Amino acid sequence: NLAWEGRPSQLARPAGPRRVVAFSSFALDEVKAIAHGAPERATVNDVVLAAVAGGLRRWLGHIGAEAHDLRVKVPVSLHHQGEVDEANRDSLMVVHLPLDEPDPVARLLAIVAETRERKAAHDADELDAFFNDLGRFSRSLERLAERWAMSPRVFALNVSNVPGPQGKLTVMGSRLRGIYSIAEIAERHLLRVAVVSAGGRLSFGLCADADAVERLDLVTDGIAEELRALRLALAPV
Repeated sequence: NLAWEGRPSQLARPAGPRRVVAFSSFALDEVKAIAHGAPERATVNDVVLAAVAGGLRRWLGHIGAEAHDLRVKVPVSLHHQGEVDEANRDSLMVVHLPLDEPDPVARLLAIVAETRERKAAHDADELDAFFNDLGRFSRSLERLAERWAMSPRVFALNVSNVPGPQGKLTVMGSRLRGIYSIAEIAERHLLRVAVVSAGGRLSFGLCADADAVERLDLVTDGIAEELRALRLALAPV
């Protein structure tokens, strides 16, 4: 699904020198309850993508931009438990976020269907094999393909989700209350979302170009609102 889209997003601008970051954190059990309560089987990562969609929808409304489908790059680890490799194998899939859909549950279900289709098509494995084969054939063609894959017309932003250690965690004898992660943006991809779970918390770390993404707090507020709406609809207390 690494296809060429007709229009780039509002994030497809040259990167400036200034950055802004924002963070939010939620109980992992609450996110799992949303996933388990969905009418169609959902994963924690599906809920993460739905939350990001809600945050982006709120931000676009603030700047007066049209909310349409937005494609996100989702990194995928191909390293399986028990494998002994010199390095992890990482690939990706591209997922549409239906920002024009006003209902949070409908947005989640659309994302569930999209990720299920992408996994069934083995997008991450196919792309890994494609780039490996191309690299063995021609390094220059591989570099050209990598540049094409980084086009803002292929995806608008990167949303990664890394599961970390669970249970009670300590650092030098003190209880670890949370882990937050950020990742640098890329040229013409002026927002990046890095999610990590550890010690029963799921934390969002957002990094953006400070001049291109004003009021980054609206995105984090929108993430919280989206999770709250989904929790009320799917996992009422």
